[in-house]
Amino acid sequence: MDQMDADATYAMSPRRVVFEYKANGEARAAAISGDALERLVGGKDLAGAGQNLEAYRAHWQAIHGLATAKHDQGHELVVIRAGDIQER
Repeated sequence: MDQMDADATYAMSPRRVVFEYKANGEARAAAISGDALERLVGGKDLAGAGQNLEAYRAHWQAIHGLATAKHDQGHELVVIRAGDIQER
């Protein structure tokens, strides 16, 4: 069963949250860009580590689902970008 990554980290240049997740019994790592997180929360500007990690924690299930889908499409290094998030 997948769980939120309590040890997810915020990184700059480019702005992103890096996390680990489990899919099909396999441990994986991925990242979501700051722009994608902002789109996921409805266009709200996220500033700094605290707000970006809070957005990850609030939406981790959707984020992990997107990461799983991208990996299953053959992406080895999964980065969720704004274009991967449907407008809200």
